[in-house]
Amino acid sequence: MRPYYQLILFVVVAVLSVWFSRHHVFFWDTVQLGAKHAYWYYDNGLTPALLPDEIDSGHPPVFGWYLAACWAPAGGPGLPASHLAMLPFLLLLVWALYRLGNYWLGPAFAYYLLWLAAVDPTLAAQGILVSPDVVLISAFCLGLVGIVEKRSRLLAFGVTMLALISMRGMMVAVALYLFDVWMNERSLGARWWSRQSLFSLLRRSLPFLPGAVLAGGFMLWHWWEKGWIGYHPDSPWASAFGRVGAAGFLKNGALLAWRLLEFGRLAVIFVLGLGVVLWFKPHNRNIPFADQRKLMDILVLTALIALVLAPSFLLYKALHAQRYLLPLYLVLSLGALTFVFHVVQSVRIRHLLFTVMFAALLTGNRWVYPEGIAMGWDSTLAHLPYYGLRETMLNYIQKQGIQPGQVGTAFPEIGPFTYRDLSGQMEGFREKNLQTQTYILYSNVMNDFTDEERAALQSDWEAIHRLESRGVKFILYQKNNPQQ
Repeated sequence: MRPYYQLILFVVVAVLSVWFSRHHVFFWDTVQLGAKHAYWYYDNGLTPALLPDEIDSGHPPVFGWYLAACWAPAGGPGLPASHLAMLPFLLLLVWALYRLGNYWLGPAFAYYLLWLAAVDPTLAAQGILVSPDVVLISAFCLGLVGIVEKRSRLLAFGVTMLALISMRGMMVAVALYLFDVWMNERSLGARWWSRQSLFSLLRRSLPFLPGAVLAGGFMLWHWWEKGWIGYHPDSPWASAFGRVGAAGFLKNGALLAWRLLEFGRLAVIFVLGLGVVLWFKPHNRNIPFADQRKLMDILVLTALIALVLAPSFLLYKALHAQRYLLPLYLVLSLGALTFVFHVVQSVRIRHLLFTVMFAALLTGNRWVYPEGIAMGWDSTLAHLPYYGLRETMLNYIQKQGIQPGQVGTAFPEIGPFTYRDLSGQMEGFREKNLQTQTYILYSNVMNDFTDEERAALQSDWEAIHRLESRGVKFILYQKNNPQQ
């Protein structure tokens, strides 16, 4: 199949992913970062103002405002309109990935990157959600295209998007700046601090200036209005920003290592490591200079992305979601492919290594951890059965005449239904309390049930309705002795 046919194929895949997920409710963190933010702006007439503290995550609230703006011409909040709002960013991502594959792998092999990206569990899962991380990763890839193709307008546009989408986007923009300096100024050497080199560095900063001004302006505005940046002590997520000690740092380091290996990424790390080892073999010293530079460039880019994303992962208690590492995941896949197609000479072995990575990532979407082990369900397509099971369970609860306020549950199902299905229903489930509530809705997608609570539900409560599909389960429990 010719390369541009492959590009058309992935455009179709992006469109179909939006179409088939158009009725999926907001899931996981998108309830907060998408639905709640968008509702506030929609209800307040798209007012360009900061969010109330109870839903203010510290990020620029542009994504919520954008969703609200998309709801307006659709006649109000709706799931199809919300998912359709993600299509431009998915199409931008497809185009940018193709351009990156074209640069690092060559026109004939550019689509290999698209295939790996399509089955990457975190990217695939985020791609069917109404998620700001889709905007972030498309902006990152657009900025990277601007760097490697020396198109400053694309770079400026990508960096501006990163600055507006989240504080993590601002961090990724810093990595792009450092990589841009590396790509364009690495020949300065000892002349680094000369007048000419400083002028050149200043010129390289120009595409980053709009994003830097917007990011700095937002943080100053936020500090001036609220007196805090990022989080405040009374915010619902303040505990996640607690600093860890030496033991916590080591634990987070082990968790980071696992995040880089789980869901089939072990194969990507293995292939990348194998490629680096083979690069130093004597018979590979005759690789063309241009290819040698691309190999070094992708290693530098990987190191820079890791450098800006790892500190928050390592130093804080609960900033460990897989989606936080999405740019790193993508660059690791690109790096593995770059080494495969520039270092491995055998076509058969190239295809074998690609097949191993593709199969590992694809099957990584079937990983389901045993109950009791927290899992990033928004970072794998393994969560897909959740939507159908949830709807079936809600229908059962309604038919039984059980009021939602009587049911206790855990994240991501606490609170008004409208923040998930955009139905306008302000009733919803309450936060679980096994001592006072008569009904408990449990799902293994909920990571906040403790081992003790699960044991109590199994021994002291009656499972009155149970649903399960492909590793995802919902169980509605009723207290055996409600009068106690």
